[in-house]
Amino acid sequence: MKLTRVLAFVLLNSLFLLPAYSQTNSLNNRWLSVSVRPQDGSLELRGEGLRAPILVARVGAEVNHQWIWSTDYPKHQASASASTFQDTLGSGHQLEVTFAGTNGKPTLQYTLQLYDERPLGSVAVQVQNTTAQAITVQDVRVLD
Repeated sequence: MKLTRVLAFVLLNSLFLLPAYSQTNSLNNRWLSVSVRPQDGSLELRGEGLRAPILVARVGAEVNHQWIWSTDYPKHQASASASTFQDTLGSGHQLEVTFAGTNGKPTLQYTLQLYDERPLGSVAVQVQNTTAQAITVQDVRVLD
C-alpha cells in the first residue's frame, strides 16, 4: 500500500538566494538548498544568506493508530545521486530517502524535489507495507 502526500514549500522573497552550501545528498538552486542529514535522514531547508536552516524536519505516518517516525528507524538510505524531473511548473532535481530495518514496521520513503528555475520544491512521503501483516494508514506527516 502506498500513500502519498505532497507539501510544496515556496519562498518568494528575493532575499533567499542560495548559499555556497555543499553536502552529499543535497539539492541546490539560486534560492534554496535542501539536504538530507546524515545522522538521521531528516531534511534540512536553507535559504541564501541565512546561517541557520529555515527548517529541519522528519517525516512520519500514523499506521494502525500508532505514529512511526523516520527517526525511529535504525538506518536510512538516500539515493546516491540526484535524478531529474519535469512537470508543468518546470524541471528540477530530486532525491529519494528510504527508511527501513525495523521488524513489523512498513518502509517509509520521502522524495525531495527542487525546481531549477523557481524558488520552490516539494516533499512527497510514501508508506509501503513490507510487513507480513495488513496495515491501515490513518495519516502522513510530510514535515514534523
